[in-house]
Amino acid sequence: MNSLIILAAGCGNRANQKIPKQFINLEDTNASRLLYNQYAYQNKYFDEIIIVTHKDWYMKIKSEVRKNIKIVIGGKTRTQSSYLGLKSCSPKCKNVIIHDAARPFASKNLFESCIKNLDKFDSVVPIIDQQNSVIEKRSETVKYLDRNKLKIIQTPQAFNYTTIRKAYDNIRMNKTDDLQVLLEYQPNAKIKYVKGALKNFKITTEYDIRILQKLYSDKDLWKMFCE
Repeated sequence: MNSLIILAAGCGNRANQKIPKQFINLEDTNASRLLYNQYAYQNKYFDEIIIVTHKDWYMKIKSEVRKNIKIVIGGKTRTQSSYLGLKSCSPKCKNVIIHDAARPFASKNLFESCIKNLDKFDSVVPIIDQQNSVIEKRSETVKYLDRNKLKIIQTPQAFNYTTIRKAYDNIRMNKTDDLQVLLEYQPNAKIKYVKGALKNFKITTEYDIRILQKLYSDKDLWKMFCE
């Protein structure tokens, strides 16, 4: 059984919007498109979908989604919200995919790649190359890092359910993503890294919101990003 957890509990303060970035409405529609784009994957790949949302948005999401989708109130941190989502999975869950609602352009092929590779690995995670020069700055000391060895991690991240659940049962501190939780608990876990995509960017800042709105205004461009 495959379960999909969509994390949508953040406040999105960096986006400088009146409502959380994952619920931004485009044009005059009530559809929260950053969230709803993920529903297309349910029938073929997922047996259940769990949306982890902020308590202030629980009733709105509950009124908009299909009845067979679980709605869970998240925690104060991403780590807490992921854990609450994992605890809400069906007892029959074998594989779980955890995805940020603020990454609306994760492709169908990316989800498929993550799920198919779980047969031989504890986790499957998409990564992309670092294209910029990167430095490590400590006080007045600057060290250039080899960008060829640096990778940017994305979601969706796929896991064997039992393995990631045990990791979360034993975690004590907040982490930036779910792979970090797994590796702290099980450093020798078998990880498969698959090719991510530049278009699978995370809506984080006000500038990202403007890019999203511009994309939506161009039907052909929007269709290309949603493929």
